[in-house]
Amino acid sequence: RELIDPALLGTRNVLEQAARSDSVGRVVLTSSCAAIYTDAADCADAPGGILTVNVWNSTASLEYQPYSWSKTLAEAEAWKIAEQARFRLVAINPCLIMGPAIGGRPTSESFAIMERAGRGEFRFGAPRLGLGFVDVRDVAEAHLAQRGAQLVRELRLQGKIK
Repeated sequence: RELIDPALLGTRNVLEQAARSDSVGRVVLTSSCAAIYTDAADCADAPGGILTVNVWNSTASLEYQPYSWSKTLAEAEAWKIAEQARFRLVAINPCLIMGPAIGGRPTSESFAIMERAGRGEFRFGAPRLGLGFVDVRDVAEAHLAQRGAQLVRELRLQGKIK
């Protein structure tokens, strides 16, 4: 619950405040690819094996991949709130966001993962896996590009947007 509660409460707090404002016309939510899939089972279960805007993570739970579950619940809550709100919602679902930090020393978990890999902490026990990366500047660009987007869960970042 230490991941679930902050994700849900944070989403509710921000979007409920946005819904109370007459000046908010659109909210661009930075969700995560974790809201779409956790593992190969989600990919295999996707229609035709293709992840689309209609696919939601179905394998994560409080016991299995709670981070992914928190992202799934938070985005679902955002869409629920948006259905009743005056604003339009756009969700962006990037994978691991990397890039230059703003001011000072980076403190995100993304940087911590890369630091650990660089120090060789995984050399004897790294799992065999593939990771998607997206540049933080491309995520920012995607947010700006959504100023004219429709109310759809449409943008899936797995690479550079141009």
